[in-house]
Amino acid sequence: MRTAVVVVAVVLLAATLLALDARQSSPQALFEKALALEEVQGKVTEAIAVYQKVVSESGDKALAAQAQLHIGLCYERLGLEKARDAYEKVIKNYPGQAAAVAVAQEKLDAILRATSLSKKGEGGPTIRQVPTPAGTAVSGAVSPDGKYLADIGENECDLRIVELPTGRQRFLTTRGECSWSPRWSSDSTKLVVSHKPGLCVISLDGSAPRVLADAGAVGGSLEPLDWSPDQKSVLALLWPRDQKSLGARLVAVADGSVRSLKDFGDISGAPAPPFDCRFSPDGLTVVYSRPAKSDDSRRDVFLISADGSRETTLIQHPADDAFLEWLPDGRGILFASNRAGTYDLWSIQIDKGQPQGAPTLVRRSIGPITPMRLTRGGAFYYQTPASFMDVYTASLDPETGTVAGPPKKEPLPYEGHNRWPDWSPDGRLLAYVSVRPTIVGPFAPGRNREWIVSIYSADTGKVREFPHDRVFLSPQWSPDGRHLYLLASNMSGRGVYRMDVESGEVAPFLGAGENQVVRYFQVSADGKWMVYGRRSGILRRDAITGDEKELDRSAVSLGNLVLSPDGSHLAYALQIDEKTKVLKVTQFPDGTPKEIQRLTETDGPTEIAWSRDGRFIYYSDCPPAGGNDWHLWRVPAEGGTPQDVGLGVRDFERLGVHPDGRRITFAAATINPERSQVWVMENFLPARK
Repeated sequence: MRTAVVVVAVVLLAATLLALDARQSSPQALFEKALALEEVQGKVTEAIAVYQKVVSESGDKALAAQAQLHIGLCYERLGLEKARDAYEKVIKNYPGQAAAVAVAQEKLDAILRATSLSKKGEGGPTIRQVPTPAGTAVSGAVSPDGKYLADIGENECDLRIVELPTGRQRFLTTRGECSWSPRWSSDSTKLVVSHKPGLCVISLDGSAPRVLADAGAVGGSLEPLDWSPDQKSVLALLWPRDQKSLGARLVAVADGSVRSLKDFGDISGAPAPPFDCRFSPDGLTVVYSRPAKSDDSRRDVFLISADGSRETTLIQHPADDAFLEWLPDGRGILFASNRAGTYDLWSIQIDKGQPQGAPTLVRRSIGPITPMRLTRGGAFYYQTPASFMDVYTASLDPETGTVAGPPKKEPLPYEGHNRWPDWSPDGRLLAYVSVRPTIVGPFAPGRNREWIVSIYSADTGKVREFPHDRVFLSPQWSPDGRHLYLLASNMSGRGVYRMDVESGEVAPFLGAGENQVVRYFQVSADGKWMVYGRRSGILRRDAITGDEKELDRSAVSLGNLVLSPDGSHLAYALQIDEKTKVLKVTQFPDGTPKEIQRLTETDGPTEIAWSRDGRFIYYSDCPPAGGNDWHLWRVPAEGGTPQDVGLGVRDFERLGVHPDGRRITFAAATINPERSQVWVMENFLPARK
């Protein structure tokens, strides 16, 4: 009898395991796995293989059509050739799936338009996509001879050179020698970059970087903009430590001496400060854009003599006008303007420093592009913006605390542009910031992006938006749900502001002090205490008296901090030396910090969230064996063995457990079908009269 029972139990267990395995390998499960690989982890090639399996095995035409569509989306990130074939298969093989066919047709039309433009021949304008490696950065620049693209590569640190059009690449710096804003010399043999010490010159021959100007000696950071045609000077923007009085400076290549060209005054409230100044081809003048008013993002275009003695207004218009490039012959400029409702490409002729006649429309609807170079041969290289962050929610198993199933993207508008999520105390509203490309120019906080504080209602699906002149980050709900606390960026006033969620009105709440930046901020549930972090320390402030106490100053840099749901404990991550990052917990408001976990990943921020019962702390770190993905872990609040809860993404931002305790929300990097792309426009320059 006992033997029969055992046999039956074994048979039932085997059947259960087979059923479980069947569910995990079902077409729907495979589709969800591929979707996670594509959108969450960014493993596009692996996702294609799984989608192809869904297409071949699924009897559900709707699911197969979606899988085939996503194959096209994945291929589009890798290049247009195979994407076109994939979209054609959606239209041909699944004519009854209207939604998938409509998207495929729209994508196919865009590819065909781009292809037809590139085949018009020498007689008319052409536009074509330039093959580039994945992860091409928005600070890239094309050499004047059109042979090379320089950018900062996938890890946002190393200086990379890409040969055009072959796509072959090599690195001029290694990890730890971070370089930004590369700018080419006129002979295409050298680059000037913003480097840790200041400005550095790097040659293509691989010789060691030469420090041109020390940022500390000039009182701020230097951002290179252009070389003089004779290669004797570098034009740079000086960002002073107070982030207010921006200025254009000329740095001598021979000895690093710095000369002032133009001071722009206090630009701390300006959404779009000046950028992309350029020497004229003869080196006698410089053209730049800047806002007409300090509180307005709309720019005009100006010309100044290279010795700073004379300045002329080239373009003055109520619209936003952004200087792009000098024409190769030096007798005019290209600029972008939204005077006709969209950003269009215009040109204007210049003679002896004065505009000649009215601007000429060159091309309509270029969009919010980043200019990369108008080569000597008349080819205009530019970059289209990429989607970079989305908000996701993953289900938590209430018993084990592990993630149940792949994370799902929150249904928010402007996909790929949403960051810093935070649920309201009642769990009905989700606050976040939508960061959208809006104007022409290189990416930088406050320059060519709108940073819109937004609140999504889980009940109605509607979103309320609160645009502001300042750049606000990282919204956090007040304990009563009536306000949002917002961190202000350096450009728009340091510290914490408080926004009324009904009226949208904001007011200063916590000043950071001179030369200080508030990095993280929390208000206790009873409203009695505030705790915030600066570069290397954590401070507690009495909300009534304003008295402050330093809780921990052992950090080289601060990772993150968050109060437990009942406000009785504070958890925070900090870097204590170059190789060590730790997670600490202390009783709040007074207690002795206790280290509960040493972290694997020392580069990048560590995100923290408490479980709703206060027993565990979720945190982001790399898996034990290393790898490119960040993993979600949890550890008992009193310390103990950490647990990998089964979720890995490219990076985590702003972890938060939903008030119901069954979901965890975060922002993560996304690989959007409309990834950043490099394009070149040729045969488009207006004929000289």
